[in-house]
Amino acid sequence: NIKIKHWGKKNFHYTLSSENLMSFLIDRKETSLRRHHISLGLNHTRLLPNLEVEAMIRKEWTNLFELPWMYQAKLTYKLPLQSQMFISYGQNSRTPTLNELYFIPGGNPNLKPEISKALELGIRTEQVQKKYQLTLSSILYHKKVSDWIVWYGGAILTPHNIQEVWSRGSETELQLNIPIKSEDI
Repeated sequence: NIKIKHWGKKNFHYTLSSENLMSFLIDRKETSLRRHHISLGLNHTRLLPNLEVEAMIRKEWTNLFELPWMYQAKLTYKLPLQSQMFISYGQNSRTPTLNELYFIPGGNPNLKPEISKALELGIRTEQVQKKYQLTLSSILYHKKVSDWIVWYGGAILTPHNIQEVWSRGSETELQLNIPIKSEDI
């Protein structure tokens, strides 16, 4: 029998929000718009000796759109020298803003939410000293977005859904943090 010490943590997320937008047309006709939003999510993380396993699921409801379930799975492996490597895959969405839907002139009330699926692979290393903290991270990504929202047009820009966009690339970040004591200022 092999015994592995492990523990996990669970987080439950709940969000309730409401947005109001008042627009005044040239003929003094007033338009009032509202968007209500509720989201519920569950996140579970399990820590093993050198591996962190994370899974998330979330559902959102609005009075304007039907949205699919969102999910993400992530594996993080701890490397020597305060470094870690990770891979993640998930589905997410972005609802159009009230500005994108109803801006006068130019809003598009026929917009659909963006739905994306993304795969990321990355590495991160950190050096923590008394006088500074240095972090270097590099990520490779592959992302497909359906109904991507883009503004284009002539004299009046209008948002439109593009059927599908495929993006891939890399991001690298170098961050230096130096704490400053209040007496040093």
